[in-house]
Amino acid sequence: MGKNLSIAVDARVFCTLFSHSDRVWSAVGSGCIFMRRDLVLTAKHVVEDRPFSDSPMRAVNGSKDGDELISADVTAYWCHPDIDIALLKLTHEGSIRLGGHRPLFPSHFSLNDRLGVAAVGYDRALSNPDAGVWVNKVHHVSEFTSVERNRASSDEFCLEFEAPWVAGGYSGGPLLGEGGGVIGVIIQVYESVEGTGAGRVSGRGRATSIYPALESFLTPFEQSHGIQIPQCRDQLGAK
Repeated sequence: MGKNLSIAVDARVFCTLFSHSDRVWSAVGSGCIFMRRDLVLTAKHVVEDRPFSDSPMRAVNGSKDGDELISADVTAYWCHPDIDIALLKLTHEGSIRLGGHRPLFPSHFSLNDRLGVAAVGYDRALSNPDAGVWVNKVHHVSEFTSVERNRASSDEFCLEFEAPWVAGGYSGGPLLGEGGGVIGVIIQVYESVEGTGAGRVSGRGRATSIYPALESFLTPFEQSHGIQIPQCRDQLGAK
């Protein structure tokens, strides 16, 4: 990590997300336990692009209870209508085992425009499914640029950064700022050509701000007055 960026969080808050199909659990993306011990923050496409729309999902944090990986089944999810961000609801029993520690909380990118941020995600290259090894990797992102995009329901705020290490498994992984506050969710991997002549191709990543997800939370005042925030929810089976 960069010498000016200080992050101290429990590594068990970072999850690898699995989808079940053809009797096999396959890793489909990343996430983190966020705001509550039974919620996982991730990218919308990690949920919606799984092989079958009704495939069960599971969150695993890489810790073991004996020889068994600690996991929690996903029972429902919220997704933003037109921004690539989602929240997964975990089973009560599973979340006690998986999320028995402090979840991550939101932060703002402006607190880190000089310090940089940390990107966390499931690294396929370092993992070995045959051996039951699932590795989450942390990378320091020293510089990033901000981009605003107009959406039908609200404006989207994105961060873009150089990421030669990034791959598909990082989708849904968090961007963390000073102290471990969550700034954004990794939603896209792409390439850009830099320089002249033959050019130099390098990987780049894009993350979306967490604030559209925060809009899905009801305050105690809103709950007591019966205010409803539009949400798109779906149920996921557990196997």
